[in-house]
Amino acid sequence: MKKVIFLSGPPKAGKSRLRGDIYRELLNSGHRSWFVQAFSPDCEGQWVNDCHEAGRGAEAESLARQHKNAVKEAGEFFSPRFVSAMQKQLKGLINSFDLVIADLGGIPSAENYAIVSAALFTQNVVVEAVTLKRDGNDGGWNDFWQDISVPNAVYTYHSDLAKKVIFK
Repeated sequence: MKKVIFLSGPPKAGKSRLRGDIYRELLNSGHRSWFVQAFSPDCEGQWVNDCHEAGRGAEAESLARQHKNAVKEAGEFFSPRFVSAMQKQLKGLINSFDLVIADLGGIPSAENYAIVSAALFTQNVVVEAVTLKRDGNDGGWNDFWQDISVPNAVYTYHSDLAKKVIFK
């Protein structure tokens, strides 16, 4: 059975860091059919996490923030075109891989629901969520997942969390 694990939580809760940690765990795990992808237009891809590992995280986050602001100014942040592209991408990844880790944006929204629906309405796919808290706050994500009946585990980011998420 195929599985999609959505990463969620408020801004700056550690989703991108967790996504990067999961990527490295899977890379070294021997698991053969997986893909880790950001589904947010925040411009914080794996490269930002890799820069953190290299001691240049603040510089990378600043650059990502500049690009994110440019995307917002252009009116493309979570635009219908972006959401449609992410739905198609998620469907393709589900068809191609046994495990997909999908990092959503920091705010529960209709746009994020539309992206998630690509997995919810695909047969033979288990959908789970991991929500990270920041300062004890889940940003409304626990309610989001409960409303659509998706199992959700809530954590505060720590460096060993990736193992817990993918090898539970």
